[in-house]
Amino acid sequence: MTRSARQTVLAILFSLIMITSLMGPFVGGALAATGGATQTGTPAAVQPGDPVVTHDVETVNITDELAVWERAPLRPAVVDRSNAATLIDSPTVNLDTPRAFIEIGTAQEGVFNQDTQISFKLSSQNLADTYKFDGQEFKVLVTRIDAERDTTEVFLDAQNVTVEEVERALEDVDGYDDFNQTVQDQNEVRFGTVRDFFDGTEKFEQFADSFEANQTLTTERFEQALTSEEFLNLTEFSTTSGGVIDNGKAEATINLDEAGTYLLIGHVGGEVYEAGDDRPFFNGTTALSVDAVTAQEAASTIDVATTNGEVEAGTNVSVDATANLAADGDVSHAVVVMDESTFSQSSSRIIIDDEFSRDLRTGNVTVNSSIAEIQGVANVAPNVRISGTEIAAGRFSGTVSTEEQASSFFDIRNAIVDGFNVRDQAGDAATFNAVGDTTLNASMTAIGNATGEETIEVETLDAWETGEYTVLHIAADQEDGNISTSRTTIDIVDSIDTSPGSGPGPGPGPGPGDDDDDDDPSDPDDEPADDEPPEVVEPAPEDLTIVEREGGASVTVQNIRANTPTRFGVGRNVSRNGASVRNFTVNLAQDRDTFSVNVSTSDDPPETAPPVETGTPFTYVDVDAGNLTDEDYNSVEWDFTVDLERLEENDVAPENVQLQRYNETRGAWERFETTHRGNGEFVAEVPGFSTFAITAVEPASLSVTEASLSATEVTVDEAFDVVATVENTGDETGETELEVLVDGDVVETRTVTIDGGETTEETFEVSVAETGDFEVTVNAVSAGDVSVVSADTDGTDGTDGTDGTGGDDGDDGGNIGIALVALLFGLLIAGGFIYYFVNEQE
Repeated sequence: MTRSARQTVLAILFSLIMITSLMGPFVGGALAATGGATQTGTPAAVQPGDPVVTHDVETVNITDELAVWERAPLRPAVVDRSNAATLIDSPTVNLDTPRAFIEIGTAQEGVFNQDTQISFKLSSQNLADTYKFDGQEFKVLVTRIDAERDTTEVFLDAQNVTVEEVERALEDVDGYDDFNQTVQDQNEVRFGTVRDFFDGTEKFEQFADSFEANQTLTTERFEQALTSEEFLNLTEFSTTSGGVIDNGKAEATINLDEAGTYLLIGHVGGEVYEAGDDRPFFNGTTALSVDAVTAQEAASTIDVATTNGEVEAGTNVSVDATANLAADGDVSHAVVVMDESTFSQSSSRIIIDDEFSRDLRTGNVTVNSSIAEIQGVANVAPNVRISGTEIAAGRFSGTVSTEEQASSFFDIRNAIVDGFNVRDQAGDAATFNAVGDTTLNASMTAIGNATGEETIEVETLDAWETGEYTVLHIAADQEDGNISTSRTTIDIVDSIDTSPGSGPGPGPGPGPGDDDDDDDPSDPDDEPADDEPPEVVEPAPEDLTIVEREGGASVTVQNIRANTPTRFGVGRNVSRNGASVRNFTVNLAQDRDTFSVNVSTSDDPPETAPPVETGTPFTYVDVDAGNLTDEDYNSVEWDFTVDLERLEENDVAPENVQLQRYNETRGAWERFETTHRGNGEFVAEVPGFSTFAITAVEPASLSVTEASLSATEVTVDEAFDVVATVENTGDETGETELEVLVDGDVVETRTVTIDGGETTEETFEVSVAETGDFEVTVNAVSAGDVSVVSADTDGTDGTDGTDGTGGDDGDDGGNIGIALVALLFGLLIAGGFIYYFVNEQE
């Protein structure tokens, strides 16, 4: 592997950890990003090795016994999150490197209950050729991380500080003499040692803040912290096996026996841990993938005060929350009200160039987000501590720019762990750009030193868009760091119906004044069922099976009822070139106990279909629904996305994205109305399934490219032709108005319609009522000058209309000649030329 390729791997690993993980995966990422030895005297949890050297064509060597697979950043092994206790739909995250453009991440992020079994699945998704490891045992190193202690302290305490610095800052603080006697003859000490002597004093807190802000973020410091005794005190290790890798696949089962964060490192090679050891070791180990999950002590319970499930924008969302933790006191609560749909439909693009320094302060990582701003209210009371991290108290109300406030995204708690605040250093490692115009509505209230049962008020804003919002609660034991979570949904509306019978209900659902049967004409709440569109339903989890594969998925849905729109997802792998299929909503004409579709993407159409005739495809999508025909569907709706960065790079406006379908009966591509919902999300309704293409269609663009005259000299009121060539360089059929002007005065107008990619010629008959020289234009394109002379001009040269022989007045021979030329010209252009502009796919 070349040096540039190694740098790319290191960059990807670091950026994945920084952007897509909140807790846990920093260990594996640090291992992948480090190569230098630890500092002298540093206890090593993982034995350090030589600097990174070439191991083979597919790995980066970390030590003599540890390597990281080149394609580990593609996340070939991830945890199945479908059985998590609390789930939030995830945004789309794309990874863009000189070697690949792929979608990474998981469809959902969630928190599991403790005592839950999870599956860590290895497969060849995201272009990771895991089949190369066939025949080897897939092993998993499991690291459980306690949140008992503030992780800020843990990582700061692992750093070294000079005794001279301590003396300057704390020499006149009580206890300095004892400190000085303890560290005599030492130039440097661990910051944790300083804390032991001075914690709780005002000057130490100031010194700690200064020390924290001036840390230099490098891979070596990652290694120093992660191989320290301070970190080991937070961790427990175990191993498990996923069996022999077969056809690139293996699956390991992990028991989340206790609450905490679990880091999973999938690998091949020798054993890496023996029961009773305090640290892992490596033995010809190649790390393949890293993932992390959190297990909660219990599920919390929440009750939201609503009116028929609704809350008026601009009012408070009142939440009665019960932590259900072992501790009843010293509990922190946080409640977030957010537009989860907008959040999940947003996208981020992590761009890595091919030159990445091992000093992580280099600016070679760019993150582009479609969310431009966050609008809401944050109320954080003092002493809020979640999973070992104390959240700064304060209040904010209004709108904040994500680009201007990128520190909230690149705070090191997202790079390593919650709480290690060195934004000044970490910020240089990445550039954040808001490339979309999406506003995310979200508010949070957090309280600390509370009891297990509290009522939390979350403010909303009048400016919020109406619709369904998620209410997410997290409670944390401030002593041991264990958490509990739960979620529900409410509807934010412009106003609440306060008429009789619309009283408040205990949560989402009908209030006591509504019988909810919609069949009583005397009930003002009831509407005739026939006037309402059928409600969209989603299959129960046990009725939906999704088998993902590279570039596609197989989906089976059980128990679909007729005339009931049923919405189901297709996973995260039905994606190519920035275009991704998210969901189908099928409305079947008949009940079906089993409904299956096989979805695949490709750069080229299948053999049964020709390339699209109009537009440029992002991807072809073949959907095989067995022997069902269009007659078996009432309708089919597509939800798909196109990465905003891809649209911008190709200079494609979202409204020019169009879903096309190949009609096998007609043998032609059909285009369907496609609606852009914002943020690169699209919806289109089609009559059934077959071969489709998600395309960029150039809008109609009509212009006059050339204009000419049939004559350059005519007599007064004599007709002559003005010929205009009109071209449509777009893909869509369009129309334009043509104006013929003589010396700036409009003398003729006409509206013409031209199919996409075609050219036509339009002929106008024009005359001028006075003599002189005149400029003729068509839509500002010059056709030339025409000279108009008097019809009774006398002369013997034939300009008077005679033949120049002095005989009787005869036919206007000159004009007849011009007319003949014009006729011949007209016959020629009647044959015409049609110009097609073919957009070739790269």
